[in-house]
Amino acid sequence: MTQRKLIRPRLSEVKEKQHKITKGNKPAPPEQTYAEIYYYQKQMHHRTPMIVTLLDGEQLKGWIEWWDTDCIKFNRHDAPNLLVPKHSIKYMFKDPDAPERPPMPYQDMHSGSHPSSHPGPNRGPDEKE
Repeated sequence: MTQRKLIRPRLSEVKEKQHKITKGNKPAPPEQTYAEIYYYQKQMHHRTPMIVTLLDGEQLKGWIEWWDTDCIKFNRHDAPNLLVPKHSIKYMFKDPDAPERPPMPYQDMHSGSHPSSHPGPNRGPDEKE
């Protein structure tokens, strides 16, 4: 019977390989956390009174109607509504002096129709005021 020689790596080589593997094993952080999306949706749904401070120091009071990747549509009571580019916003926060507004009903927010366009309780679909 022939003796076979066991070939195995040295212990120092094994430890070195393990160290390299564990070093590169840490997963990269997610590119998108969706925190911004959640924040805008929450403020939009609740029509939260907000104060937006622009880079030049001007402050706008109102609420967020909609947003996308580059801008925010900001509604105001006593002034025209604005489309504000995100890159011109320094920071934004909830208006501490304004009362909370009730959230928009789900159907009105997504149906695209105005409640006044529906017939009242004593009117038929063909009758107008």
